[in-house]
Amino acid sequence: MSHNPKKKDHKPVKVSRWLKACLPDSYQKKTTSIQQYQAFFDEETSDAVFAMVEVLNVSDRELTLAVPSPALVNYLRLHESQLQAQIEALFHHKLTIRVVAQPELMEADEDRLKHKQPKQYSDSVCTQIQKSAASLEDNDLRNALISLAKTLKQN
Repeated sequence: MSHNPKKKDHKPVKVSRWLKACLPDSYQKKTTSIQQYQAFFDEETSDAVFAMVEVLNVSDRELTLAVPSPALVNYLRLHESQLQAQIEALFHHKLTIRVVAQPELMEADEDRLKHKQPKQYSDSVCTQIQKSAASLEDNDLRNALISLAKTLKQN
């Protein structure tokens, strides 16, 4: 068997090396930056809306966020200056914030929540809520608490 010098050996190339060759140099930096901003929103407990934020992109000037509904877009826009101040204090970088609605995020959250089992409440807790509600003067609040107790009892 003779070896043909013009024929190249086709050795497998590691995917990571191939990706590094195909992706721009700034890819890893951008990915890390997005992960840092996402961690901020995931860990921030001062506002429950932050748990629903997905960081889509970060540039030198702009942070692009996605939330599941237009109502949450408006909410974040209302609190944009506070959010910018928090981000600037933590990351030492001033960014404009762009927020977009992505309803498919809501569907993913709903699917995730469907798999959670509802918390079980004892009959004594439900009875206590009903007794407390009976002593209230505000009819709307009383009815709301009674309805809550019935719902908790059914779960």
